Amino acid sequence: MVETKYSRAAGLLGNGKQLGLAAGLILLANAVTVVIALAITNAAGYLRPTTIIGMISGGVGMTLVGGVYLWRTDRGIEYADLAVPTPRSVSLGLGLGVVIFSVQAALDFGARLAGVPMGFDQVAMQVIGDPRLFVTAAVLHFLVVGPSEEFFFRNVVQKRLTERFSAAGSIIAVSLLFAPLHIANFGGESTVAILVSLTGVFLASVLYGTAFEKWRRLDIIAIAHGVNNVVTLVVISIMA
Repeated sequence: MVETKYSRAAGLLGNGKQLGLAAGLILLANAVTVVIALAITNAAGYLRPTTIIGMISGGVGMTLVGGVYLWRTDRGIEYADLAVPTPRSVSLGLGLGVVIFSVQAALDFGARLAGVPMGFDQVAMQVIGDPRLFVTAAVLHFLVVGPSEEFFFRNVVQKRLTERFSAAGSIIAVSLLFAPLHIANFGGESTVAILVSLTGVFLASVLYGTAFEKWRRLDIIAIAHGVNNVVTLVVISIMA
């Protein structure tokens, strides 16, 4: 009985350490992102970071922290599920992106029908009035945001957690950590609206994570992330 209790306690401690490591990596990536954003902002002579600077900084920060983690833990580049996109992976990524957008749109539409005063993504609102910023943001979503976020959250954090937890448990854990990072995107809305929006982000993360576990190809998930974000930009520009 003593041994069983000890083993159970040791298991809980091990689980806590793994979750703490995941949360620590995410906090570190965000701290590095802030430092990079401030450095670029200062070098450019701006008073505060722009949306484009934030997107670039986030991509560099997450890629840097994820890459250093793989290097320091002797996992190497082969640990990353990198692959040259193929017609099949591109089509899967496009289809997955549309499905995820549809899920989030259905949630948003249902909330509006229920009378929840939903707003729009505040980050997206900053670029839709300027065609050059809009196109730049769309390109960055495909080339920087999607690949960097999915590399970090799926290929580093989620894959690391699956070494300790089940695939389903890891996906849920990562999604619970992923969603709150987007709270600033919806800061101008009511509390209920923010919770609905974050639920949409959580569901998107669950679908990204599930697809990653199924195909183990970063290109599919990165393309899907880019598609979802860009379609969202287009829809907001039409509705706003």
